[in-house]
Amino acid sequence: MTPPDEWTTYNPDSSPDEEPSGKVEPYRPPAPPTTPVAPRTLQQRTIRQRRSPVLPLLGAVVAIGLVGWGVVAIVKAAVGSGEPQTAEGFANLLEDLEDETGSTDVFRAVVYPEYAVVDVPVAANDEREISYYWDGGLSESTKGTSDDEVFDLTVVDAAQFAGMCAEVSALIDEPGDCYLIIEKPDDTFPDRANAWISAYVSNEFSQSKYINYDLEGNEVDRSED
Repeated sequence: MTPPDEWTTYNPDSSPDEEPSGKVEPYRPPAPPTTPVAPRTLQQRTIRQRRSPVLPLLGAVVAIGLVGWGVVAIVKAAVGSGEPQTAEGFANLLEDLEDETGSTDVFRAVVYPEYAVVDVPVAANDEREISYYWDGGLSESTKGTSDDEVFDLTVVDAAQFAGMCAEVSALIDEPGDCYLIIEKPDDTFPDRANAWISAYVSNEFSQSKYINYDLEGNEVDRSED
């Protein structure tokens, strides 16, 4: 290409057109046409749609369950877990024992504040025994034999237990829980012929005391000072 004979010098425009003022809006495509909504029928206008009853029903069931649980908790707190050293608790023990074995005959019973252990003959005139644990309910514990004499546990007056435990607990400092051993007296010890109930207590220093009582709650003898 042959260059021109003369070059033209560029001179910018001394009075350019003014730029448009204001914010330039971005391009927006036109909105699609709106689909008309069909008018509601007479049935739609007059009948209210029902909500599903499942959620309200579940809420009611949960509420009833919580109330029931609260009632059970209150009853358990009022009744206690066992407490066989009380007259009511001991009566419940006797009732459960008779329901389970058909009798209230035992070889021996050891009664703690919150539970009891009773050794029961398998049958009349039988040395075999089953030990039951009771803490508000009766459950089988161990099996063995015994040469003790069988007696009816109902001969014991549980209303005397609290006084027996209070008396023996006063014999040592900082006593632990009192427990009662109930068994028929051994004829080989004439001086203890009426000692049906032995109340025991000890403390963390391995000190221990006992008092033996007859069925009337009278003291037979006690441990030496």
